[in-house]
Amino acid sequence: MGLVNSKDFEIVSRQLGRKIKNRFWVVKRCKYGYPMVIETDPIGPLGPFPTLFWLTCPFLRREIGKFESMGYIRKYQNLLKTNRKLMCEYLLAHRKTREMRLKLAKELHPNVDLSDPLFSSLFNGIGGILNLETIKCLHLQVANYLGGVENPVGRLIVTEELETLYCDSFFCSKYEIGK
Repeated sequence: MGLVNSKDFEIVSRQLGRKIKNRFWVVKRCKYGYPMVIETDPIGPLGPFPTLFWLTCPFLRREIGKFESMGYIRKYQNLLKTNRKLMCEYLLAHRKTREMRLKLAKELHPNVDLSDPLFSSLFNGIGGILNLETIKCLHLQVANYLGGVENPVGRLIVTEELETLYCDSFFCSKYEIGK
């Protein structure tokens, strides 16, 4: 895992509308080569940061935002409550994400005492969620899934809700340096 290059840093900053303070790495790119999902350092200059994977693709963020505005968080929350197998898979996704986040924190910050209460949020679930049986937002779920975690909610959004993962207009080209 190498640090992101300056071009990717600039594109991600433009995609999100702000500079990222934590170190990050691009873990998934779109078919045009632009960052879609980044993995972030769990301990940044401002302290612990429990969101391991971020969805940076403006197209996907917009599409998933539409689902959230139509009540899909509640839809998937109810599905988790009524489908025991799916709930077990979801709890495993939380555990896997926590393990990945803690492993990365230990590798990048070997001298940090993770037992310090300051870092307690790193032991929470996806995106720092406390109640592991709930959904914080769909963007987190999709980023988690596309980042490599077998997240059933993210998988269902990608495979059953989204028509495509990629825009057909080369949308992110406007985020290139110098454009």
